[in-house]
Amino acid sequence: MSEIYPFLPAAVEVFRVGSKTDMILRKDIKKQEQTDDEGKKYTVYACDERQQRVDGVLTAEEVQTDFDKWWDYAPPTPVPVPEKKKLEDRVKELENQNATMADQLTSTQMALCDVYEQVLSVTSTATE
Repeated sequence: MSEIYPFLPAAVEVFRVGSKTDMILRKDIKKQEQTDDEGKKYTVYACDERQQRVDGVLTAEEVQTDFDKWWDYAPPTPVPVPEKKKLEDRVKELENQNATMADQLTSTQMALCDVYEQVLSVTSTATE
């Protein structure tokens, strides 16, 4: 993400947050002249910036030493944990599945009976 500062920002800033570290990384910091609405010139510093929180406690020096690694760092994608359902909800879900399967079985049995009746009628007509 591109950012603009009215002062020269540090390339690396770290902030401890409990057992984690928030880091702000900046690269391609460039001094630029801007002009305000009244025509006055002023200096700003534009840069690419990334912010992230990582596990562990790191110093600015440690991050600066491996700057490119931290710039490219992508946190691991968390594995979704299935929701724990209450026993009553699980039983209700299984009962609903059972009822659905029973309905499907009944429909299948009725369809087979229809086929059987058709076969019998064709067979009895053929023997007459």
